[in-house]
Amino acid sequence: MKGTFHIAGQSLEITLDKQVWNNDDILTGKLHLTSQAELDADKILALNLCEIDLRKLKKKDPKAFQSLQRIELNSGTKEYDIHLDPNQLGHLHVISDGVFSVAVVIEENNNLLDAPQLQLQIKPSPVIDEFLKIFETFKRCSIKSIKNKKKEIEVKLKTPTTGEMAKVDSLALLINLQNKNLKLTYQFQIKKIVMGGAGVETKKEKIKVVQELEEKDFMSFGELDQQKCLSKIDQAFQSALENSAAS
Repeated sequence: MKGTFHIAGQSLEITLDKQVWNNDDILTGKLHLTSQAELDADKILALNLCEIDLRKLKKKDPKAFQSLQRIELNSGTKEYDIHLDPNQLGHLHVISDGVFSVAVVIEENNNLLDAPQLQLQIKPSPVIDEFLKIFETFKRCSIKSIKNKKKEIEVKLKTPTTGEMAKVDSLALLINLQNKNLKLTYQFQIKKIVMGGAGVETKKEKIKVVQELEEKDFMSFGELDQQKCLSKIDQAFQSALENSAAS
């Protein structure tokens, strides 16, 4: 991915190493700067790699930007490295979901709102993609939506109305993949038959199940292990149903 900007007498050519990124990738690239003129003493030019809340950006809210990496630029012909490791950030990059984005922003005098930007296309990592396919293949779930929720990915799943999943009215899954560990927060809504004032009624109960998995719990030989993952998913479903039955 490439982008060229001309600002304050400087020509900036940004070259990113990939067109599409996974949200656990180390973002890498180069910025090549060529000066047509010296920067004025009162001008500060910087490359800023930011997470952007596109809703706030539309409203011209300065809080739309969260800076992840900032490199102050000087006049001359120079090359700068872009290198952003999500493990050092402590969270995955946001995925491009129409609400949030990651972008390279060329700011002038700390003005991000009006600065030119190059938005990155970021999708869930292959580990997350493969994990979700297990729900589709073995549990007959379908994916309704995938979006950012704070520093995690929220996946809403439509569950089948027959078979072992019939008691599950809805399921939302929060996924956090960090430092090769996988945290899964299942948010079930379970259908439950209860006796009420008018007789037999159907009640919906919210049950949360959290799994914190080390790499060995879901990977084998560098690839996602379907059987290990299916076992963990089965455990989560069983735990939710048992908790609902006991309440």
